Amino acid sequence: MPGFIPRWNGEKWEQVENHRGKKGWLNGVEAEIKDFGPLPEGWSDTEPEPSAKEIKKQEIERIEAKLLEIDRKSIRALRDDTEEDRAWLGKRKAEAAKLRDELKALEPPRPE
Repeated sequence: MPGFIPRWNGEKWEQVENHRGKKGWLNGVEAEIKDFGPLPEGWSDTEPEPSAKEIKKQEIERIEAKLLEIDRKSIRALRDDTEEDRAWLGKRKAEAAKLRDELKALEPPRPE
């Protein structure tokens, strides 16, 4: 029978559910089934929707990564100091300022 496996229970053979290796979410946490038997309570094949807090955290991480990329790429422009590099750097400074404003709007105020 598909999805089942025979198992000796000490007295007789019985058919038990076999979901071993199946991946999904258990109470919202990514999990993999390791044992025979029915799927555990709280199991879902569908990834849970991220919470508002998780979405905000992801957005902060995206903005911070973009700011780091701008900083890294700006080092060459600062070192070479050509007209083209100064123009490029001006655009990156404006972009970074906009990203920092977005970040301020997402992060709670820091205690002084």
